[in-house]
Amino acid sequence: MIGLYKSQSIHLNHISSRLPIRAKKRSLVKRLSRWLDNPAINVMNWYAPWARWLIDSASSGGQLNLIVDTTKVSNSNRLLCVAVGYQRRALPIIWNWVGYRKVHCTVSFQLEVWHDLYQMIPNDIVVSVVGDGEFGNVLVLELFDHWWWHYALCQSKNIKVILDRVNYECRLDEIQIARG
Repeated sequence: MIGLYKSQSIHLNHISSRLPIRAKKRSLVKRLSRWLDNPAINVMNWYAPWARWLIDSASSGGQLNLIVDTTKVSNSNRLLCVAVGYQRRALPIIWNWVGYRKVHCTVSFQLEVWHDLYQMIPNDIVVSVVGDGEFGNVLVLELFDHWWWHYALCQSKNIKVILDRVNYECRLDEIQIARG
């Protein structure tokens, strides 16, 4: 944890340079890599107390604001991360690797992450989620509605919607929004 904190990076070569251990950088990178690849090591079990502390601290006022995004890490790997915002930084509370090249991760994958996160959040907290359109699938939104979570997820302007009150189908960019 100290190398991660001091390096402010997720890259093993940056983390290894900040560890208080006298060894060659390359050796430390290999050691860290072997440790992370060990199937007996469950990173989330180690990280869970820190994640719960972050959630408790960030929601001390009764509201928890979450940021969700995916990041391309390599040609075949993406990282889905849910974080809390603190002093212009996103502090991760849960994440999972998406091991394929597709631009967006599957809905079932997203739902799994959201269910895991839901288990860590106290029931009496008001939750808000911000993210991009990748997380705007109807099943995910229905889950948020079921949990009474608020959300603001970017959507493409050419998405079609049906306005219930007038049973009218249109594109998002065709909807007239008035001030006030």
